[in-house]
Amino acid sequence: MFHFDAILLGDRKTGEQVNLERAMLAHARFGGHFVQAHVDTTATIIRREHDGDSLRLWFQLPEPTADRPSLMPYLIPKGYVAIDGASLTLTEVNDSHRIFGVMLIQHTQEKIALARKADGARVNIEVDMVGKYVRKSVIAALGGGSEDGIRRLVEKAVENVVSVV
Repeated sequence: MFHFDAILLGDRKTGEQVNLERAMLAHARFGGHFVQAHVDTTATIIRREHDGDSLRLWFQLPEPTADRPSLMPYLIPKGYVAIDGASLTLTEVNDSHRIFGVMLIQHTQEKIALARKADGARVNIEVDMVGKYVRKSVIAALGGGSEDGIRRLVEKAVENVVSVV
């Protein structure tokens, strides 16, 4: 279930910059990942570091709860994440601390509002929908992810190997 308080639109102040982009055309060349503008959660900027002309940013996701499970399984190095609507490549992921990082090249810093946010700022996060589909499909293939479903899958795999031998 979606809760309006999961996004930060109400936290914006007069004059604060936000990213607005037109939707991608179906026949246009595609680079990056699909961004649907469906916010999954928020994160907090915990560190900013200049690296030559680039800017590295690190974010921390909130503690998972029953209503808001962890999104860390959807974040992988060199994978995609949308931060405040901007599609970015993940440079690092630390699952145990719920931290992930991105790097903004000079051009990107000039084009998106994220580069001007300070440590402690909260941002909207949308994880890659392909990861969501893969996870859902794998859980379904494993019989709902239950221990019995996994056991049946392993037993079937062993039977297939033994029948070949």
